[in-house]
Amino acid sequence: MSRYIHRNPIEMKTPFVDVLEAYPWSSYSAFINEDKAPVWLNRDAVYGELGSSHRYKAYKTYVNQGNDENTDAFYQLKNKPAIWGDKIFKDRARDQAQSLDDEVDKKGLREPLELAGIIKRVADYFNVSVDALCTARRGKGAKNIPRWMAMKLCQEQGGAKLSVLAECFNVTHYSTISQTIGRLNRLLSGDKQVELVFNMLSQDLTP
Repeated sequence: MSRYIHRNPIEMKTPFVDVLEAYPWSSYSAFINEDKAPVWLNRDAVYGELGSSHRYKAYKTYVNQGNDENTDAFYQLKNKPAIWGDKIFKDRARDQAQSLDDEVDKKGLREPLELAGIIKRVADYFNVSVDALCTARRGKGAKNIPRWMAMKLCQEQGGAKLSVLAECFNVTHYSTISQTIGRLNRLLSGDKQVELVFNMLSQDLTP
């Protein structure tokens, strides 16, 4: 998958670049150590699959080999299956996707945080009550940023499903949670102060 993604700029009918290192919106240069990797980029999982002590050279060689026939055939399908692999792999992937026991972050596997603790932390920061975060305000378009942040953090740090969040935040349908988090995401992309607060809360909650 990593090789396929990194090869996309030159696998087009009309390639974007002649060499992968020249494509500016890619982590490929960081993977082969020709550019500084941002702190959030986790390369270790991919390097681990290569099983080589010369990780940068090994990854470059691997990518330069090109996509294998099975990968090319898969991505040429008009109707792609949700999971690619044999039956055993598909069954295991579905079981893991439906489990709330594990959450993956850049440090590996860790236990999701308790929702009550997340909500309490947000409430303390904004100096509001937990009830204020868990109760919807009346009025269409009412903006309750602390509540929105609590929802998003419970999803990201608590690993909670939308249906669980809907019950926790007292909304009638889980789609409301998805729409609200979407509103916050749009706000985060345009308001640096809100983004700063959210990132700070997120970091405080990360073990």
